[in-house]
Amino acid sequence: NPLFSQNYDLVGWFDDVTGSFGKRITTTFDLLSQMDILLILAFGSSKQEPLKKMFTDGPIEEIPSRFYIRPDIALKTILITDQTV
Repeated sequence: NPLFSQNYDLVGWFDDVTGSFGKRITTTFDLLSQMDILLILAFGSSKQEPLKKMFTDGPIEEIPSRFYIRPDIALKTILITDQTV
């Protein structure tokens, strides 16, 4: 999984058409850590459960969105949603 690699790449990719990540290019946690502001837009009822999981305790590897609630990252994260979390 490129998001959890220790080689400090700034972009990761997935080529798993039948898996949960599909085929896409994404930023790594290293790149996100270097950004000044992180803006998350999450709209629609399909986002309610993932948002709830984001605020649960546990490893980031299990729920990658937990990255955004790390104390150092949360200070520069803005979450805009129409869901109750």
